[in-house]
Amino acid sequence: MNELLVKPLPSKLPRVAVYLDADMKKDLETLAKLDKRSVSNLIYAWVVDNIESAKREGKLGDRANTKGAK
Repeated sequence: MNELLVKPLPSKLPRVAVYLDADMKKDLETLAKLDKRSVSNLIYAWVVDNIESAKREGKLGDRANTKGAK
């Protein structure tokens, strides 16, 4: 997978919070356990995969090539 998936903890990266109902949280925990990951790492992997996909599809620009963009 992506080399960004291995990060030392704790991280000083910006954080994102998400609110889920109890059933969704339980399902997410089950998926993470099946994949031998933490819930946080599973979500991170999904985000990385989706952002990379969106960039390949032209939905997102490459930040390295967009000077001054925020």
